[in-house]
Order: sequence, then C-alpha cells, then structure tokens
Amino acid sequence: MITTRPIEVLLGRYRLGQHLGQGGMSEVFAAEDLRLGRPVAIKMLRPHLGADATVRYRFEQEARTAARLSHPNVVGILDTGEEDGVAFIVMERLDGTTVCDELRQGALSEERVRSIARQVLGALAAAHDAGVIHRDIKPANLLTCTDGRVKVADFGIATAMDEAQTITGTGLLMGTPAYLAPERLSGKPASPSADLYSLAAVLYECLTWRRPFEGPTTLETIVQIRERDPRPLAELRPGVDPALAEVVERTLDKDPARRPASARAMRSWLEGSFDTETASLHLDPAATAVIPIGPPTRALPFEQPLPTPEATPLDPGPAVRRPTIGGRLPALTEALRRHRAPVAFLGAMLVALLIGLPFSGGGTPAPGRPAPATQLSSPPHHAAHHASVPAPLLKALGNLEKAAG
Repeated sequence: MITTRPIEVLLGRYRLGQHLGQGGMSEVFAAEDLRLGRPVAIKMLRPHLGADATVRYRFEQEARTAARLSHPNVVGILDTGEEDGVAFIVMERLDGTTVCDELRQGALSEERVRSIARQVLGALAAAHDAGVIHRDIKPANLLTCTDGRVKVADFGIATAMDEAQTITGTGLLMGTPAYLAPERLSGKPASPSADLYSLAAVLYECLTWRRPFEGPTTLETIVQIRERDPRPLAELRPGVDPALAEVVERTLDKDPARRPASARAMRSWLEGSFDTETASLHLDPAATAVIPIGPPTRALPFEQPLPTPEATPLDPGPAVRRPTIGGRLPALTEALRRHRAPVAFLGAMLVALLIGLPFSGGGTPAPGRPAPATQLSSPPHHAAHHASVPAPLLKALGNLEKAAG
C-alpha cells in the first residue's frame, strides 16, 4: 500500500508519475525531469522516517557520497532534496527489470550468473575504492537492462536506512536478512567483505533457485546464517562447474578472513586464478622443488667427482673450481672427512716447506757451500735427505706418514 503522499511536482522540477515499487523504508516512483526533459526515478523515504531530521540529513549525505560514483554498472544518482519534510533522491531510470524478476522464471544459466557476478563486482570495486559500502546487495537492487547489462542501485542509501533503523528501534527484523553476512547479524559494522558475502548469496540463489539460508521465520533464518553451512551447490544443481561453485561457497564462509579480500580478488577467482593475498595456491607436490641458494654455478657439474687429495696440487688451476653453496658444500665436507689423514699429511708437508729453511744448519750457508736441497717427496725415515729439517719435525712427519698409510 502506498503511504507516501504523491506530491504532483517536487521542487517545481520533478513531475511524479507511476508508482514503481516499495520497500520497508521507501517507495519508488517514475518521474520526469521537467528542466532537462528526461525520465528519472525517484525514491522517497516513508513519512514516519522522513519526519526525523537526523534521518533526512543522513539520507542526503549518503546520497551525495554515492552520487560521486561513476561506473557503467552503477545506477547514477542525479539529485537529492526534500519536499514537505519528505527526503528523496533522483536516480537514472532504466527501461528494464531486476535480477529478482529474472529469478521468477527459475534458476539462471551459468553463463548469465557469471555475467552478473562480473558486472556487480566491477561496481563494488569502484565503490569500495571510493570508501562506499553498499550494505544491501540483493536481487531487487540489481537492475537489468534490455541488452543484458546489470546496474547496482541504492549505493549509499542503506547507510541511511541503518541510521533510521537505529532511531526507530526496528533493527534487523525489518525486511529479510537472507543476504546479510553473519558478522552483520552479530552487530559488527558493514565492510566490503560483507558486500561480497551478500553477492555470493545472490549468486547461490541464481544457480539453485533457492536462498542459501531461509527458515520459516526471520529468527530461524538468522539462526541458520550464524550457525549452519549452506547445502553444497553440487547437491542442488548437479553438473554445476566445480570452480564456480567453489568461489560462491568460499565467499559464503562465515569467517570474513577466508573470503576474497576484495571485489577484484573475487573476480580473479571467478576467472580461474587465485589472489595470493587471500588464498594459497594448491600446488602439485610433484612440481614442488627446493630452490637453490645463491646464483647459478659456473663451476664443474656437481655430478663430476671431486679429484682425490693425492692428485690435487696446491694450486688446482682452472680445472677445479670452488663448489657453490647450494648443495655442494656437504659433499666436499664428506670427502674431506673420508680423507682426513692424507690431507693432514699434505698440510704437514706444506708447513715443513715453509719453515724448513729458517731452521736449516742454523742460518745462512757458508760461502762456497751450496744450500742443502730439501726433497719433501722422499720418505721421512731417510734422514740423510733431510739434514736441513729439525729432528722433531721429522718425527712428526714420520707419524703422519704412518697414519696416512
């Protein structure tokens, strides 16, 4: 029943025409903009709400905020005003229907559901970027054009409705909560994630021709939303694309942290890719590999065996390079451990070479006498060949040789 007094002309500019629809908070009329000669739609608050100055102010402020949105999938707000204490907004008028009207014919095709989702997510992304949260995504607020385009109506208006509900004490029991996110039913503030949940509830209904939660009473519906999980889409619509079903069901998660982080993220999910800020990729374990540390090696291939210590000169030259850290150091360490005795022997020989001359014969050789030759390749027990090497060092070399042998 129409309760708003149908004023003939608002602000001397907008001539009211046919009554198009109504909700718990407002009514919508067709109208004509006499100044610009174009059709418009006018949404008017019901008198008992419009009579409150606070509600009227909030209604107007939110309408101005939403009017700044410019997107092809958003119903444009053209003007706002007040006449005889009744607040109203002027919107672009579309010659079409709503998603609610489409659902009267039954479930929609997957192609149509994807199209609706993409278009609404584009509108939500633009709105959320501007700091505007819709708060009331539902089939009746998704207007459809004759060419298949979808436009989201009532951006910003639901904020004023929340204000009105608080003032009038009607709370969430006014209207159906079937599309509201569970955190909103718990009293938490609206968020972009709540808008995405509402859209997922709409998509669920478009695919199955039933809402994800709907009890015989409003209270039972609220209990279901807060405590139960919706039936899997595949049970209600066998053959549904599993990827599409997964996106809808995950966005209906009761934990906002498990939903897509943004409208853009949800759209990427629908297009087959996952946004890593909200969902970890399900990697194939067979494709998982250990990432090496450091740059790629330019040394000998790891498969080539390391030279034995006996064959390794003190300066290995270009044929032997230092192995890279990414996997070769453990193998080198193991090789050194297995050949620790020969390596120790070579080290001792190097020490002998370095310190042998200072200790030979007590200093510089006498004039006319050649310096004694130090032949480290000879066995240490041939003392005649090591006259220039101190006895303690010869004994140590002998012990090392025995250990290596």
